[in-house]
Amino acid sequence: MRIRGTQNSIPFIEIGKTNVYLRTNVVRIEEEEFSGWEYDERVIPIQEYINTLADRDSTDTIAMILSTLMQEIDELKSRITVLEG
Repeated sequence: MRIRGTQNSIPFIEIGKTNVYLRTNVVRIEEEEFSGWEYDERVIPIQEYINTLADRDSTDTIAMILSTLMQEIDELKSRITVLEG
């Protein structure tokens, strides 16, 4: 599902009380009527997420989670570079 939001930053993985929110393809949008973020969001029940992490055969999901974490690392590196510059 494609989502738009105006938060200061978008966490790539967010764990709520009942669901885990996995966000990918995060893009900054600056339009006349909207300024914020646009991203794909996948909502997974927390128990399913835990089971997926425990299930070694679910390589697709683990690859997606790893990709999401790498995007988060890249975003943090970019922010550090801006702060240092």
